Amino acid sequence: MTKLVAAASTSTATETANPQHLAAYHGREKALAVLARRLPMALDGSGDAEGRTPLHLASARGCLSTVRVLLADDYAVGDVRDRSRQWSAVHYAAAGGHAVVLRALLTAAAGRSAALASASVSAAVEAADSTGRRPLMLAAQNGHEEAVKVLLEAGAQPDATDFNGLTSLHRAAACGHVACVGQLLSAGARPDIIEPRLRRQPLHLAAAGGHVDAIARLLDAADIVKVSNCFADSVDACGFAPLHWAAAGGHVTSLNLLLSRGCRAGRHRLNWSRFSLLHCAAAAGREACVQILLQHRAEQHHQGKSTQSTVSSSDAVRVFPVDIRDCRGRTPLHLAAAGGHPRVAELLLRHGATVDAVDCRGRTPLMTATAAAASARAGWGSANGAHVARIEALLSALIKAGAASVEARDPYDGASCLHRACAGHKSEVALALLKLLPDVGRLVESTDNQGRTPLHLACAGALPDVAVALIQRGAPLFAVDAAGQVPALACTASRPAAECLQAVLDAMLSAAAACGGHQRRGGRC
Repeated sequence: MTKLVAAASTSTATETANPQHLAAYHGREKALAVLARRLPMALDGSGDAEGRTPLHLASARGCLSTVRVLLADDYAVGDVRDRSRQWSAVHYAAAGGHAVVLRALLTAAAGRSAALASASVSAAVEAADSTGRRPLMLAAQNGHEEAVKVLLEAGAQPDATDFNGLTSLHRAAACGHVACVGQLLSAGARPDIIEPRLRRQPLHLAAAGGHVDAIARLLDAADIVKVSNCFADSVDACGFAPLHWAAAGGHVTSLNLLLSRGCRAGRHRLNWSRFSLLHCAAAAGREACVQILLQHRAEQHHQGKSTQSTVSSSDAVRVFPVDIRDCRGRTPLHLAAAGGHPRVAELLLRHGATVDAVDCRGRTPLMTATAAAASARAGWGSANGAHVARIEALLSALIKAGAASVEARDPYDGASCLHRACAGHKSEVALALLKLLPDVGRLVESTDNQGRTPLHLACAGALPDVAVALIQRGAPLFAVDAAGQVPALACTASRPAAECLQAVLDAMLSAAAACGGHQRRGGRC
């Protein structure tokens, strides 16, 4: 008892309601037995601040001897739920992977009534918590093989779903617990079961996590039970197939496995934006996956030309067209440029990507890259040396591949890539562009549909280093935009302030001119 008091003074693991909870949590079965004789009523279903009984705590900790004491003296109710998650003692034991404790709890449930033993055990293993999760789901998602085995032997249903439609197999596959996946499949779980909300199968979740062994087990099981031929090609509610998830996640081994098992990559598009596999991999900067997809495209094209296989030559060419468009007209090169992935952009260009392709807004990859980088889009990082080198590498690759795209204009507002770079919040982009372009005379003098030059935008964005660089390159200082302002006036925050500055500048110039004339006549100012 002295040890128990000492534990109470130092325990931070749980806020206990009484000494019995402390004894159960710390596995002090002897102290618990003493307390049971002295305080029998306090132990019957009493809970702590979260509604957990001593049996909950002992089950969560895996203290078999303590659980036996509680069950033997019949002052612990096994089906009592806590208040926070509606977990029973079986939930706690399953989540912690305590297989021997699970057996003890299920044996106790069966022993309460010989006539209702089967129903009692079934109720214990199929009890759902506040989100519909069964004990089997908790054991499977945490990778507890022995606990999964115990629950399946006790009659747990492998295809039972929670309130979101997820099964134990979904959870085990998503976490990559291949042994649990195998146990569930052997117990009759269907590999092609679909959760209704997002329409995802366990294979989608395994591919998203890059769990190649789980993917292989699911594909093998699908072959054994002879599910639909399109099992591996099935798409979720967003139009993603397992291949999309593997490509977007950069899971090279999983992508290779799915392709080698006959997944038909060329069919897939996202329903709402028509993303191809190349779009997914390029947008995420997955260079290795882009390389695999392009190589697969080349092999399929060669196979279609040289053999009379099931893949025709025309179909093979369409497997991964390098300039395939999404619903916004963007190619994979556009997405690689927008995400700031120079190595992916270079790879696509080497495989024939069109550098001056325009999307539905008329933007080229170079314009997309400058706009995204200058506006500090996610994925570009902070303004350090590596970041600047990354910008320069991407812009250099795009400029070298197609110098003509430098002069391209946005048909909506007439902006060039230099306008986009100067309109953002990062001076590194415009400086890199000016550094890479040997002849920017026409570009620095160009105006958008509002008559603004790049210098107007640099002044408006408070980018002094960019403004200096533009002036050194010959940017016109007195160019007037549609609002009647020269670049110097663009530095002001409002139109009235610009008018005040204009008046002051006019007066200063007039005074300077008068002073110059007076000095020429021998006078003083």
